[in-house]
Amino acid sequence: MSRRSGSGAVETAVGVVAVLWGVFITDLLVPGMDLRGLGIRPRVGPGLWGIAACPFLHANLAHLAA
Repeated sequence: MSRRSGSGAVETAVGVVAVLWGVFITDLLVPGMDLRGLGIRPRVGPGLWGIAACPFLHANLAHLAA
């Protein structure tokens, strides 16, 4: 494996972490926005969107930083 191919993984990881922080900060700064409803809701069809959305949602700053 060349050094060049490994840098794509690092860039992807940094990008995902940036999105996590961006979602968290947006949720804090935008009044009236509550993203907790995007979590997984069992036995409800629209709750399946939470499977894709929940990895980007965090309960608080300590949870995100961990």
